[in-house]
Amino acid sequence: MTHYRKKDDGWSETCSLAEAFGLTPRIKVISFIGSGGKSSLIRLLAREQVAAGKAVAITTTTHIRPIDNWIEDKKRALEALTEGSVVTIAEPAEQGKIKRPDESTLEAIFEKADLTLIEADGAKMMPLKYPAAYEPVLHPKTDLIILVAGMSALGRPLREVCHRVALSGLLPDLKVEEALIFNLLQDGYFEPLKRQSRIFNLALNQVDDEEKLAAAEALATSVMDHYKADVGAVSAHRLDETERL
Repeated sequence: MTHYRKKDDGWSETCSLAEAFGLTPRIKVISFIGSGGKSSLIRLLAREQVAAGKAVAITTTTHIRPIDNWIEDKKRALEALTEGSVVTIAEPAEQGKIKRPDESTLEAIFEKADLTLIEADGAKMMPLKYPAAYEPVLHPKTDLIILVAGMSALGRPLREVCHRVALSGLLPDLKVEEALIFNLLQDGYFEPLKRQSRIFNLALNQVDDEEKLAAAEALATSVMDHYKADVGAVSAHRLDETERL
């Protein structure tokens, strides 16, 4: 895996996801939204933090596939949430998925975990998404929002790579370029988050070659130019096949 953080003069390779995301000790609850590898980044960040001795909980406010060490019994799951461990805590749902636990369980998770990672959006495993009016589902105790987008969409027709493309108002046969990704994210995520006065990080995932890395830098520059007061950090990520969910 390779992680980068955007600086004024380009990408700076980082040693960890925590560094790429700019994590600080005050950040206890992170909500991942968007598309293009949220579950993979959650699992990698969880394992990285477990290696540092943290008790890490994974949960969701939507419906997702289990990510890592899901324990269905909530009492047992909370007991297993100890130093140097990761536990997924959620209710069972249909088709092998899991869903949001009740609020009292969430509060218990926040109380016990050193770090809680929430998957707060669904994208049907597509690299891009235009959210419905009720999405993403952000818990009020979220300290950091990480918006993920998949650069593997580049060069492909929008209809093949974007969940809920019909809601975007864009022509589905448009070829995806970085400017289109910017426009899609701007309408779907940047502006709604700005209206809520929510600071967010942008994680450009699936940067699998130098061409995609260059496109990610152009996109990152546009985002920082337009939303300097609203974006905390912009990062790019190249994951190995074995690291992807």
